[in-house]
Amino acid sequence: MSESVPALASSTIWALCPIYYRDYFLKYDTPTINLLRLCYGGLAMLVPFLVLGSVQGLPYAVASGAVVLVAGDTCYFYAVKYAGASVAAPAAYTDVLLTQFSATFVGEPLRPAFLVSSCLIIAGIYILSRGDRSGPRFKGVAIALCASVLWTIGQTILQVATAGGANPLSLTFMRIGGAVVLLGLIYAVRRPKGAIRLGARKQAWLAALSVADTAVGTSLFIYSLSLVGLNMTILLTSPSPFLTQVFSKVLGKEKPSSNDLLAGSLIVVALLLAIA
Repeated sequence: MSESVPALASSTIWALCPIYYRDYFLKYDTPTINLLRLCYGGLAMLVPFLVLGSVQGLPYAVASGAVVLVAGDTCYFYAVKYAGASVAAPAAYTDVLLTQFSATFVGEPLRPAFLVSSCLIIAGIYILSRGDRSGPRFKGVAIALCASVLWTIGQTILQVATAGGANPLSLTFMRIGGAVVLLGLIYAVRRPKGAIRLGARKQAWLAALSVADTAVGTSLFIYSLSLVGLNMTILLTSPSPFLTQVFSKVLGKEKPSSNDLLAGSLIVVALLLAIA
């Protein structure tokens, strides 16, 4: 049971952060906020990286950062912006189904329970899609599904590095560092109009969210990969979208419908079935 704690902790962190990130996405350029987020996370991981001094798994970490943190997370954040975190999160977590198959490429068995759990998750996504089928919500769900595919590819790449014994903290920093360089280049090419000017309070809150998300949450996720493998880690983090719905409602940030909550509940059932 203790081996499940890192993944469940990262799941909780990732459930809360998008709710508050949305306030920034609605006002500022989304890729630029993603760049700032990763800069804060990279600074938090710099000292652990320098102490450890390990670059094992560097190519895999950089590739995973490009796919997950740059492309996947940017898609996810646009989905949060358009549809809200309580809708985008369950849609994006269809990566649970895709991961069951991609994990076979890195030598993990495909357990029948994983397939059944994945089907329940897909049922939840179907219920979610029966809401408003037009406008920003539909656009957000579609973009979230793109993020799901990108996350699956990036997480599979990362599993290759953890299987080789690479240190989770070093991998986290190298992953973030590669993503910051790429997003910086994209920023230089795009040259978005208008500088982002955040007050001290908003800047501090964004920094806190970023460190919790990209440094703490990601390190726990990578550590879980080394403990229980890709399949189980993904399934253990699958309560995140349901928790996002609950937190967003309790905090008064969003108002998920009964269908949205039902979809999230199916994901929890899927998790319990997978770890039983």
